[in-house]
Order: sequence, then C-alpha cells, then structure tokens
Amino acid sequence: MDFTKFAGLFLVILNFGIVAGCGGGGSGGMTDSDVRKVDDGLITHLAVTDNVESQTVSLSGAAVKGPLAFARIKLYELDTSEALFYDSTLPIATSETNEAGAIKEFHVPRSARPPYVLVVEGEDSIDLNSGETPVITRMANVVTAEMLSSQAAVYVTPLTTMAFQMAVHGTHPDSSDTTFEHTINNAAKRLTSTLGFGLSSDVDILRDPPLLTEATDTAEEQQDVVQLRAASEAVSGLVYEMANADELSADQMLNRLALDLQSDGTIDNAANGEPIGGIDLTLISSDPAEIYVPNTSVKIKNLTDLLNRERVVINPRLRPLSDDVTLNLRAASLNVDEDNDGILNINEQPVVNQSSNESADSIGEVATNDMGIGAEVTLDSVSQEMPASTSGWDVREEAAANAASMAVDSASSKKMLIPKDNWTLLYVDSEELVGAYRPAINAFDGDPSTFWITEWSDQQTPYPHELQIDLGQAYELHGLRYLYRRWR
Repeated sequence: MDFTKFAGLFLVILNFGIVAGCGGGGSGGMTDSDVRKVDDGLITHLAVTDNVESQTVSLSGAAVKGPLAFARIKLYELDTSEALFYDSTLPIATSETNEAGAIKEFHVPRSARPPYVLVVEGEDSIDLNSGETPVITRMANVVTAEMLSSQAAVYVTPLTTMAFQMAVHGTHPDSSDTTFEHTINNAAKRLTSTLGFGLSSDVDILRDPPLLTEATDTAEEQQDVVQLRAASEAVSGLVYEMANADELSADQMLNRLALDLQSDGTIDNAANGEPIGGIDLTLISSDPAEIYVPNTSVKIKNLTDLLNRERVVINPRLRPLSDDVTLNLRAASLNVDEDNDGILNINEQPVVNQSSNESADSIGEVATNDMGIGAEVTLDSVSQEMPASTSGWDVREEAAANAASMAVDSASSKKMLIPKDNWTLLYVDSEELVGAYRPAINAFDGDPSTFWITEWSDQQTPYPHELQIDLGQAYELHGLRYLYRRWR
C-alpha cells in the first residue's frame, strides 16, 4: 500500500425531552404564583411505545423555550439533498406544546428511519419567561439512532440550532447521514471553542440539558446546566442585538454567524474572504456577564436567579440550585484555535510523550516534545505500517475497531499523530445502524470502547469494504496505527 497517495484523504440515531432556548425573567414573565402542573411535573423524557397495528412510535413529553407555549413541533427525515437538509413540506410527525410548554403526544411512522431533524416553530408561541414571542423563532436539532437507542432526552436551543446550521453549511449536498452527524458534532466543538463562554469540553451542547431536570440534582450536574444555559442565552442576546442594529431577524443573524464560524473557524464577519455583514466583533468580544437575556431585564450574570424562578414554573419539586453552583464566564474567542497549534481551544492540553504501549485511540493529539501539536510537517520518506491481520483475525471483518491515528514525520525523523479534530467522514460502503448502533464515525471518534461494524441486520454487504476520511488538510503519511477489537 502506497500511503503517499492518501494526502488529505484516507480510505480505509427517539426518546425526546425538553426544548429549551433563549428567554428570561422580565416584567411580563413568570412569578412564583405562575406555577403550572404538567401531569407529575416537568416531563424530561418522552414515552416511546410500539403500536403494532399502525406501525408507529408514540411520542409525548414537554417543550421549554423559556418554557415555550403554543409552539409547533415538527419532525423530518434528514435529507442532505434538500436545501434545508430536510423537506419542509413533508414532516413525518407534527405536534405542539400546550400552555405549560408540554409537547402533546404525536406519532412517528416506524418506516421513517433516523436520523431525524426536530424543528420547533415559535412564531405564534409565547416565551413564558419573558411573556413575549421568542426572539429566535425557529430552532432545530438532529435526533440520531444513538439517541433513540439510549432513550436520551433531546434539547433544542439556539446553540443546537447554530450547530445544525453550521453542519448544513459545512456538508456537501447528497452526503451520507453519517457524514452529517460527524459534521454537526464537529460544529458543536467549534461552537463551544468560540461561543462557549467558559463552557467545559465535557458538556455536549447537542445533548446535555440547558435547564434543571430531575436528573440534574448534584452540584456538578447543576453547574453544567448553568454554564450551558448561560452560553445559549449569551448567544441569543448577541444575535438579538446585532440583528436589531442591522434590521434583520435574530434567525437570520444566527444563520450568518453560523456561516461565518463554519467557513474557516474564525468569526470575522466574512465567509472564506467574502463579507457577510452585521456581525459585530467588538460586541461579541465584550463581557458576557453584561449581556441581557432578550426581552428581559435579566443579565447573564444573574442567570442563576432566572433558573431558580423557572424551576417553580416547570416543576417546583425539582431540586433548587445548590449554593455551590457559581457562574464562571469567559469572553468569547473569535478563533476556534487561538494559539494556532492545530488543537481546538476546548481540547487544549499539555504536550506529552507517546508511550510505546499506549493504544492509538487513547492518546488523542500527541506530538514529540519539540513540535507543536497539530503542526504541519513534511516527510522525507514514507513507509507502510499496517499488517494484513492481527492475532489471526482478518481486519476487514467488522472493519476492525477504531482506525486510530495516522502518523507523520518531521525532517528530524520524529513522529506525531495527525489531530482528529478536523477529520470528517466522506464515504462508507456499509455500517450497522439498526441491529446495533455501530456507525463508521466510531472508527475515529477517540473512544476505544466504540467500533465500526458493517451492516448485518437487514443485509450483509460483501467484501471489500471502504471507508473514506477527509483529514482536513494535506499530509504525507508515515503509516497507520489502529486498535483492533480487543475481545477477539
């Protein structure tokens, strides 16, 4: 195998929950007397029941965009051939929220396979925090087969919406669903690295709760809720202010900001050198503590008071915020990689030396001690380092596990691993998403407990199998290290 020809390209998904977003406590909003009961309180997960006769999955639950009342809820199949990446004329299920923000029951045809796009239309809704129409009226998130399998709650926020829009801008039309899933996950990391305002890399803006639930009862869990909600409200506030200054809607400005960040990883009011307009870099770089939650008199620095009042509305029996929870804010970053070392801001860590017995997927981004992590280097020579099989097991079978990290070499013959932050899946000929959730992106997700399996439940595709990975830029490769399934 000639590794040199692979420069920049390596060949080798419903249980819903809370819809949360911008909103706040204003003079027209909630008070302690505004308690509304939703069955036994806030429904943080939706019931999923099989209906054999009609071949549907029944869904019910609650929606909160502050909370958000009287919003339309629509579910679509992801379709990367469509301009919006879903056909807005063909929802596979529809519902709405009631006066307390609860999603009324709706049914998803069993024939519709994930990933789905969950869209919240709030043009005619009321933000129960502000008492007004929400400033961002259309939000979205992706519901994957993995979410279905884990029965995780789904949250739709301005941050999930921006990540979705970034993924739409950054994914080629007609790309595979798996490619889009990987792109939106990467977009979420970029977003956290710039507009996370101090959000930890451990918090997943696509999946973690931005409001108090029955599951957020420890101080650590509540701390993550506060930080995530602060980032969501801060982005909403910035977008709202910039939109007003440029006579745009907040939805339009959010999409402009998504395009700006996705284009080159830098917020600079331009997409690949072409001006966008309306994005105020000085405002974005200002103190996030002083940003107002839209349509309220509440500043981000007082967000804990808002969440405690909100708790009374959605479920007064939820545990109040712990006294140990404090809001820790940092200014926004205008670049996903401020020090230009090839590592996203949220993933920054000290350079360490590679131990010879470390598994490839456990080491992350590693460089030798005189090279910056992620630095671009050129090889003087290229060699092959991939055996045909390991311990008698054909590595083609079930595609091996966690195709690890490709190594490059410097002029001084020192090796480093190509960082995986910017890797994207271009193509895979087969993956198992039904009988078990083993998508191709598991081959390079950095988790040694996950792995890629070719399809077996509905059909078995024949050898050979092909996986194409875009490395994000051109490299000359020294070799390939991979981690095989250790139980084989």
